[in-house]
Amino acid sequence: MDIYQEVSKEQLLELFDLFNEQNRGILERKGNDYSGGNDRLRNFKASKIVKVKPEYGILVRIIDKITRISELLEHDAMVKTESIEDTISDMSNYIFLLYALIKSKGNK
Repeated sequence: MDIYQEVSKEQLLELFDLFNEQNRGILERKGNDYSGGNDRLRNFKASKIVKVKPEYGILVRIIDKITRISELLEHDAMVKTESIEDTISDMSNYIFLLYALIKSKGNK
């Protein structure tokens, strides 16, 4: 018996909208905590201080989230306040931040 239920187009799009709405809220809250000023990518650009391109700094964070997701798929979370869903949301936001950083360079 398959443990996964069928997901209709409508259900998928509703979930997509909810996912993006939640991620936007997280992005806004964490952005206030980490960069507070006008440049919301400032903390990522700071990696240049140690000669790391900001793009690679974000990639390392994405890799951390992939590793965490892999662990959570295999084992229950030791930290009960960070679920696999939270980790997926964080990774999604890091992917968006990488996109925003690249766009800020004028790359299309």
